Amino acid sequence: MPSHHPTRKTVSHVSAPCSCLALAFLLAVPTAGGAQTNGGDTATKANVWSLHCVNVATPAGSDDSQPSSTRVACEASQTVSARQGDQDVEILKLAISSVGEEGGKSLWGLVTLLPLDVLLTSDFGLGADKVQPGLHRYRNCNHLGCFAVVPLTNKLVAGLSRSKQGMAYFRLTNGRVVKVVFPLEGFAEAFKKLSSGKDLPSPILPVGSAGTPEATQ
Repeated sequence: MPSHHPTRKTVSHVSAPCSCLALAFLLAVPTAGGAQTNGGDTATKANVWSLHCVNVATPAGSDDSQPSSTRVACEASQTVSARQGDQDVEILKLAISSVGEEGGKSLWGLVTLLPLDVLLTSDFGLGADKVQPGLHRYRNCNHLGCFAVVPLTNKLVAGLSRSKQGMAYFRLTNGRVVKVVFPLEGFAEAFKKLSSGKDLPSPILPVGSAGTPEATQ
């Protein structure tokens, strides 16, 4: 996997060093807006959010009743990093992504990838300038890190769209609390493009699967 150098964001407080995370979402962050990555997708920038789309191949069912198919999957993501010593260390990765369907419509969530050393029982906190902080359960962990999925309700989307900064809160296994501040510039534009399916970058190459990686035992 090629190395990427995400723009460093403001981290208001990091109580303890966090592990550098590998990219764990559907697509890698591009090095520049509109550039084609080695993963075979194209990307555009919506301020700090990078929009990505790929063709996702769905294998046929075991009894051949369900033929193989291809669908387009898109997301908008940003990576938050902090300077620790002489290195930029990834603290968390955020993605606006489809997390399911209801009534034929996509359900959207803010999927967050965090370090493996988070305390799972303390839950993940998310807030913003115009959003009261709320706690959300972690979904699963694997070798890439731990995932929290925050449902993007109409109320939360409206609050995040009016906010300039978001705040993520999590507790490490050593008991220390970490608060990370990240920019929300372009959130409303990115969400509008994703939810409407308009003005999105064209997908190129298929990949094997989409969505959040499954948990490993």
